[in-house]
Parts: sequence; C-alpha cells; structure tokens
Amino acid sequence: MPDLATLELKLRDTRQEIRNLQVMQMRPGLSEEKRKFLHDLERSARAEVKLRLKAIDHHKSQPTSRYLMTPEQHRQAAQALRQHNPNSRAAQLHEAAAKMRESKRK
Repeated sequence: MPDLATLELKLRDTRQEIRNLQVMQMRPGLSEEKRKFLHDLERSARAEVKLRLKAIDHHKSQPTSRYLMTPEQHRQAAQALRQHNPNSRAAQLHEAAAKMRESKRK
C-alpha cells in the first residue's frame, strides 16, 4: 500500500499533466481531431485527480486500514446512508461488502 507522501506525489504529477495537456491544446494549427483527443486526455486526468483526492482523504481519515474498509466500517457507512434514504442502493452495497469480507475471513 502506498503511503501518504506517495499518494500526494502522484496527485501533484497528475495535476501537472493536466496543465501540460491544456497548453498543448492551445497550439495554433492543431487539427480538430488532435485537439479533441487532447481534451479527452485532459478529462481523464481530471477524473484521476478526483479519485486520488478521495484516496488521500480516506488515507487521512483511516490511517490504519488505508484503502480497505473493515466490515464494521461498511456497516457504519450503510447505517449513515440509510438515515438519509432508507432505500439507498449505496447502503445496500456497503452491507453486501461487509458480508462478503466477513465470509472471506472465515
């Protein structure tokens, strides 16, 4: 599992990639096809930044378990989601994940 410094370094690299792609799109004489391709790459990099930020936030809030949620954490997340929406699909997924992790441990 990567540590916090590695996650932050990868985030910084991805943000730099976004800036580079934006500059590349500004080149004069660039064909429309290449400009669209660069735009798609930029969108992909922005999605990667969002995921990396979530990973860093989770790492900071759960330093011992890193990326994995324990069955108890899945249940707590499901309970919190059910308070707002009793028919929440996300809550059902958390409950299923908790059961699956427990069955793997046995």
